[in-house]
Amino acid sequence: GCSGLKSVTISEGITTIMGYTFEGCSSLTSVIIPNSIKTIGTNAFYKCTSLSSVMFGNSVELIGFCSFWGCKSLTSVTIPNSVTSISDRAFYDCTSLKTVSIPYSVTQIGKSSFAGCNALTDIYCYARTVPNTNIEAFKNTTIANVTLHVPTESVYAYQTTEPWSGFGNFVAMDVEPELLEKCATPTINFADGKLSFDCETEDVEFIFTATPPSKISGSGNDINLSTKY
Repeated sequence: GCSGLKSVTISEGITTIMGYTFEGCSSLTSVIIPNSIKTIGTNAFYKCTSLSSVMFGNSVELIGFCSFWGCKSLTSVTIPNSVTSISDRAFYDCTSLKTVSIPYSVTQIGKSSFAGCNALTDIYCYARTVPNTNIEAFKNTTIANVTLHVPTESVYAYQTTEPWSGFGNFVAMDVEPELLEKCATPTINFADGKLSFDCETEDVEFIFTATPPSKISGSGNDINLSTKY
């Protein structure tokens, strides 16, 4: 309810934006969500009516219930590949929203997720398998006027599955296979003048730079330190 709040910096290391945190911050114009954030809670940005830009970090797993409901200045949304489901009413009544990018990782789209988004012109959905989508996901949104961009091999599946079948225009996209997997968070240990890196993901490459007083750059699991850094 801080109606005069225009900007906010969310520190790297925070993992959750709790429910209702910025509800009613009607002057907030943009938010950068750092890579450490995994959860955006219920009503986190509810009715932030001036919010026009949201940049999601690449670790967000949950976009919570009603999290961006009523963000009437939001014009585009790019959901990161770390998200598997879009909760009920997540972007409900975002009346200026024109474009949405849904990654291949999304398997579930909830009830009224994009309801009342009547400015929509294009949705880019990279999922080859049609996400399990509530029939009311686009309720009160004139999807007959919206172009749906989907992988070439999946066009027919979207055209014959509700509610996707209601879109007015379908465009086939050539989509590269999802070859890259997200690495587990690495660990760094220090002993006997040496930094050592480790990671649960196999075959990862570690790249490092250490400064000052002298700059050390390279790759590998260890850095041998000859002075203080």
